[in-house]
Amino acid sequence: MRFNVSVSTAWLTVVLFAAIINTSCGSSRSPTASSDPYAGNWSGSILDEVTGAGTVKFGLVAQPGSGVVGTWAATFPDPSINEGGTVAATVALVPVQFTLGCTQTAVRGAAIVAMTINGNRMNGTYGAVGCTALRRGSLEVTKQ
Repeated sequence: MRFNVSVSTAWLTVVLFAAIINTSCGSSRSPTASSDPYAGNWSGSILDEVTGAGTVKFGLVAQPGSGVVGTWAATFPDPSINEGGTVAATVALVPVQFTLGCTQTAVRGAAIVAMTINGNRMNGTYGAVGCTALRRGSLEVTKQ
């Protein structure tokens, strides 16, 4: 049995194959965890003027339009004052202004953190209202 394949059919097959490969191999323009310096898991120390020393962790995910969102948690020697919640920031500003939602209290307070990034480290200062343990202080975190 012989198959008769015309040149136009062969050409159409090649063009369709190339289009499929090109579509599936295209790259995304939105930031990813590996390309956005702020995205990822961060941990380090926090020092509050009232509460004292503790540890802090951030889990940040890149968002289209130069932003990150995620969660955070601060733990202190007295577990009754541990705090945490959501994080949001627009990373186009320097220093970056993170808004931390404090969800461990009935008041649902917030902290504003001005952070500077240097490689895999961020540090900064914050002021908070309505959070269980946070008033004013500083923190330093390293990307994990």
